Order: sequence, then structure tokens, then C-alpha cells
Amino acid sequence: MRYIRHVTKVKQHVVHSFRRTLKDLLRDAGASKEINDFITGYGSWDVASTYGVGPSLQVRFDALNKVDHPWL
Repeated sequence: MRYIRHVTKVKQHVVHSFRRTLKDLLRDAGASKEINDFITGYGSWDVASTYGVGPSLQVRFDALNKVDHPWL
């Protein structure tokens, strides 16, 4: 939370707020649900999603770079 307080002093803003905001921003940027869920830490409940190690670092990097990061 100490890092969050450097960005905002609003007590209602917590780490989960930024997680939800990033989920919306990734969706708006056109990231697939699979990549969006992987980056934001939401699990998938089908067996196929447990195979492999997830999207490549490059794919995750590209998805995150589609989002504006004015708070950084």
C-alpha cells in the first residue's frame, strides 16, 4: 500500500482497485480474455488452461504496452 499512496491518497483506492482498472484497460485495448486473465491473476476453470506456462513474455509485454500508464 505504500506504493499506492504515492499515486493516490484516496482511502478507497487499494491494490485491488488497480487490478480491476487494469482488467478494464486491457479489455478496452483488445487483449484476449486469456491474456487478460493471466496478467491480472484470474484463474481459468477448464483443464486446457492448466497445460503449458501461459502466454509468452512477449505476448504479455505487447498487451501491457497497448494500455496507457499515466500513473507511472
